[in-house]
Amino acid sequence: MVCLYCVFLIYTADFSQVNQVKKVVMSVDKKRITELTLRAASGSITPEEQDELDAYLDAAPDNRIRFEERINRQRVTLGLQGWEAAEKMEDESWSRISRKMAGNDQATRRVIFLRRAYAIAATVILAIAGAWLLWMNRHHPSDQAMPAVFTTHHDILPGGNKATLTLSNGRQIVLDDASAGVLAEQGTAKVIKKDSGQLSYTLLNEKPRKASVLSYNTLTTPKSGTFMVVLPDGSKVWLNSASSLRYPTSFEGQAGREVLLTGEAYFEVAKRSGQPFKVKLGNVTVDVLGTNFDVMAYDDEPAVKTTLLDGAVSVKHGDKRVLLKPGEQVLLGPLETMKVAKVDADVAVAWKNGFFNFDHADLTAVMRQLARWYDVTVEYNGKILPQQISGKIQRSLSLSRILKGLENDQRHFAIEDKKIIVTP
Repeated sequence: MVCLYCVFLIYTADFSQVNQVKKVVMSVDKKRITELTLRAASGSITPEEQDELDAYLDAAPDNRIRFEERINRQRVTLGLQGWEAAEKMEDESWSRISRKMAGNDQATRRVIFLRRAYAIAATVILAIAGAWLLWMNRHHPSDQAMPAVFTTHHDILPGGNKATLTLSNGRQIVLDDASAGVLAEQGTAKVIKKDSGQLSYTLLNEKPRKASVLSYNTLTTPKSGTFMVVLPDGSKVWLNSASSLRYPTSFEGQAGREVLLTGEAYFEVAKRSGQPFKVKLGNVTVDVLGTNFDVMAYDDEPAVKTTLLDGAVSVKHGDKRVLLKPGEQVLLGPLETMKVAKVDADVAVAWKNGFFNFDHADLTAVMRQLARWYDVTVEYNGKILPQQISGKIQRSLSLSRILKGLENDQRHFAIEDKKIIVTP
């Protein structure tokens, strides 16, 4: 907690106030702040202790506002961790109990006892998370009431490994239903679904033979689906929800290594001397020699983003071309301007690793990600003020648990059928 207050020092213009704030910050450690926060939430804090807490917020003119801006990310993270920790504890405890039950009375009595014990422990975890949120809302500048109770007619589970493969003859294979093994022969390659669930291509013979007609396959993920494919050259591609990748079934000869993408994908490209890898997205081309990068080009997003993690890529649009270095991202905006910036690459590829990672993301941007992963629509009722959200959240959580963690006094959510309703 101390680091949050230290950040405020760089924003204060009056150096006499800076010194005053520094003295206050240095005089109380993290343990003390946590103790005062919990006492305030429970209503047992003394007037003197309340003054001590308020000193942080009142020491400089903008501290309260800046404190709220930074603490919002803690609200999201802590709120979700509280719910997740409680449910994880209960799941693990019941798993252990079920393994030990032998059908006798003693085991049954032990089950009842442990169930009560873990229920109490889960309640404590939620209480600690709730105490922090309660104290923050109690000191919010708008003095608004605590958020309304989250409402849902039914919950919605997260997406999973889902995709459809369209072969060169138009035949479609639903991969999430298909058994592991050889699915088809395409050109000079066999199409194989591995036991791990991924798709791969292997040559029919040890030495590639020339195909009379070049074959193309298209891998398509629905909303709430992701899938991974190993291309004929060994390159690996992870497709995000509502995306498609069209590619040749052989990268030999004049076909080169060119794929067409819609939506979003993460690439780990195999190096091949003299044969660059190209990703085409409409009138944008990403040229690659061997590298790891993410491309996001959804129709409902305001910009096309290419983020480089390792190696080097060039991004071409019209007569403009930029070269990216690791840790850089190029944005092609609605005015067709290309801007390069240093970014946290982990945020861009969090989806591939099983997370949402929001870094000062606009609420509407967050809702677009949720809509694709949970296959829902979003409806906004009332005047929703512009607001930013930061936090890392597991994509394996149900939709209701995600929304519980995101809810605060400025935004409320309800789930009705396949729709998220957002209200102020």
